[in-house]
Amino acid sequence: MGISDIGTLSYIPSINPRDLLVGVSVAGLVKLIVYSKGKNKKKYRQGKEYGSARWGESKDISPYIDPKFENNVLITIPKD
Repeated sequence: MGISDIGTLSYIPSINPRDLLVGVSVAGLVKLIVYSKGKNKKKYRQGKEYGSARWGESKDISPYIDPKFENNVLITIPKD
């Protein structure tokens, strides 16, 4: 079968068992790839805007505060 035979090819799908097996195999492979891509995607916060963190409270920082004030380190850089 060559380029000159393109006009004689049929556009009706074949029900030959070999053709059906190839079609089902390709469809299964595509489904497996799409499934694995969906399972390995990054976990995003659905329904939340990107960068939508909440403000911290005093109880969040309390484990990191030293009772002696001089031992505490500034976490942010003050603006000049």
